[in-house]
Parts: sequence; C-alpha cells; structure tokens
Amino acid sequence: MKKILIVIITFLFIASSLGIAQDRRLGYDGYLRSAKIYLQLTPKDYKKAAEMLEAAIKYYPDQPPIEAHYVLGTIYADKNLFEEMRKEFEYVLTICDTAQSEDIQDECDKEDYVENIQDVLASKWIQQYNNGVSTLKRARDQDASCEPIEDSILKAECDSTAMDLYMRAAESFQISTMILPDSAQGWINLGLIYYSIDSTDKALSFYQEALQINDQDLSLLSNMFSIYFNTGQYDSAIAIGKKMMELELTPQSRADMLYNMSIGYNALDEIDSAIVYLKKSIEITPDSPDALYNLGAFIIKSAADLVNKLGELQDSVEVNAAKYEPIRDSINQEVKVKYREAADVFEQCVELDPDNMEALDWLGQAYFFLEEWDKSKEVSLKIIDLEPENEDAWCQLLIIYLKENNKEKIQEAREHCTRYDKKKQ
Repeated sequence: MKKILIVIITFLFIASSLGIAQDRRLGYDGYLRSAKIYLQLTPKDYKKAAEMLEAAIKYYPDQPPIEAHYVLGTIYADKNLFEEMRKEFEYVLTICDTAQSEDIQDECDKEDYVENIQDVLASKWIQQYNNGVSTLKRARDQDASCEPIEDSILKAECDSTAMDLYMRAAESFQISTMILPDSAQGWINLGLIYYSIDSTDKALSFYQEALQINDQDLSLLSNMFSIYFNTGQYDSAIAIGKKMMELELTPQSRADMLYNMSIGYNALDEIDSAIVYLKKSIEITPDSPDALYNLGAFIIKSAADLVNKLGELQDSVEVNAAKYEPIRDSINQEVKVKYREAADVFEQCVELDPDNMEALDWLGQAYFFLEEWDKSKEVSLKIIDLEPENEDAWCQLLIIYLKENNKEKIQEAREHCTRYDKKKQ
C-alpha cells in the first residue's frame, strides 16, 4: 500500500511539473528571436515561425506587437496568402500611422515598416497584375480562335477553355485589388473581362470602383459609356459623356461623343438637348452626312412636337377662340421656321451624300410642307431616278401635278401612285 502511494505521489509530481513546463512562456523578444531562427533555416520553417509570432501577438497584445505582425505579414506574402498578408500589414500601417508614443514612432521609423510594406505590396501587386495581363491575352487569343469553328461540340470546348482563362485572369486581377485596393487598373481590367463576356452588371460594378479612384481615365470612361449606352441607360451614359468632355479629347473624339450624347437625349425624348449637342458635334465635323441627317430628323421631330402641342391645346375646353388663334398662328410660324431649318440641313446632307434616299425623302417633304413646289418636285424626280417605283415620291408628284393642272404628268403619276385608288375602293 505504501509503495502504491509513493508511485501515485511521484506521478502527480511529474504531471504537475509538466503542467508548469507547458505554461512557461517566452518573453516577447524571445518569441521574435525564435521566429527569426526558424526563418533562417534552409528550407525556412514557416509553420514554426508563424507559431512563434502568433504566440507573441497572443501573449503580448499591449506591446504593441508591431514587429510580430510585420514579420508574420512577410511570411504570408512569401506563401502568397494575400488576405492574411493584408490583414497583418494593415495592423502595422494603422499603428504606425496613429502612433501615440515616441517609442512606437521611433520603432516605425527605425525599421521603415511603412516603406517596406509598401514595397512588398507593390511587388505582389505587380506579380498578380502581370499574371492577369498575360492570362487575359491568352483568353482573348483563345476567344478569337473559337470564332471560325463551325462544329458545335468543338466550338463549345473552345469557348469553355476561353472562359476558364478569363476567370483565371479575373482571379489574378481580383487579388491585385485586394493587395492594393486604391489602384484603379486592377478594377478596370476586371471590368474589361466581364464586359468581354457580356456580364455588363458585373463590369459596371468594377468600373464604378475604378471610377471612385480615378475619374480621369479615358478608356475606363469610354467603356462605361458604351455599356450604359448599349443597355439603354441613357441618363448614366450622358453623365459619363459629360465627364469625358471635361478631359482632353481629340477633335474627332469630341465630335463623336457629342453625337452619341445627342442620340441619348433623343432616346430620352429630350429633343431640344439632342439638337443642341448635335449642332456642337457638327461644328467640329461639318462634313458628316450622318450627323446632318440626324439633325434634320431631330428638327422635324421638334416641329412635330409643336404640332402635337397645338392639337392638345385645341382640344382643351379651357381655350376659347380669342386665345387660341394667336397661339395657333405663333406655333404654325415656329413650325415653318423649323421646317425651313430642316430643309437647309437636309440640303447639306444631300450635297455630301447625293444618293441618301432617306435624306432626299425628308428634303422633298420639307419643301412640300413649305409649299416650295418646284423644289419638292425636283427632289421627288431625283428619288424616282434612283428608285423608279418609289410610291411616296410618285404620290407627292401627283399632288404637285394636280396643283399645276399638268394633265399629262397627272396620268403618269397616277399609274405609279395607287394608294388613293385603294382608298376609293
């Protein structure tokens, strides 16, 4: 019994001694020295070093453990554990940036923590960004190679490979934004990838991140404008366009942007703004048939809005004849002015593009509205020369010939203009 008791007491003493040994802690500097020893081994023992540093941080939180966080961050950087790296470095940067004591500030300055961290982050950012760029190029090359493939199975395989490459590139750029979130280029390239694969909502979300960092990047703004414009978000497209107009653009780029913004305003039924912006575009590039054609069409649309306004006014029970007639006369005069302006614009368009059937058609109608019969007839005859069976032109000629009482021409026009005969039937 005595022997058993001695054995039990001895066991308890050993267990107690082990417990004391397990609870023994190194000093803060001891943990740091141990970590650095592990990092000097060949190969480096990152796991043991990290354990020492984590212990230093855990047991000495009030040190503050700046160096422990810094060295741990460099370990994560070596291991490409970017999220963990960023977390450790953020701690150091925050402490050094808000240092309340001279000792802490001296340590930060002496060890150049901030500069060293910036160097590590820049190096890792370049690494990931370059990975993304090279992978994105491969993705685009792969994408282009898929276009001519006719076999559906082979094309699907090719497209899948391209998509995998796009996503790998996106992963690299995503990591770059985590390393340096204030660098716009990573966000821009993320947007470019998702724009390339027609994921416009995601592309815009990344472009918005980039825009908050750098709103002077023309390629960024141009891509955002294209997405907004092509998806019918004209208000947003115009807002981006106005930002671009504040930057240095070539004359042609400025004219193109003004032109596109005018199209956006027209889509929003803001016809007056559409006309203003298109006129500004034409001031830069006066020899653009497309711009001149659209300007003429917008002016006609503006005149039509006035006619509709007059109709609404006429239907109003609140308007009496005494009030209505001067308003009517004023609006009719304004409509004529607009048609005169539109005719002048379409004339310029036709001079640049003589075979533009739509411009000729509008020009003939404008002259017809203005009761300039000879000019309207001349344009209608030109249309018929280009398109002999153009019924609209023949019908317009028929009315003009009737006014002229030109019986021979009336008969010819009636043979080609059958719409009125159909109405009689």
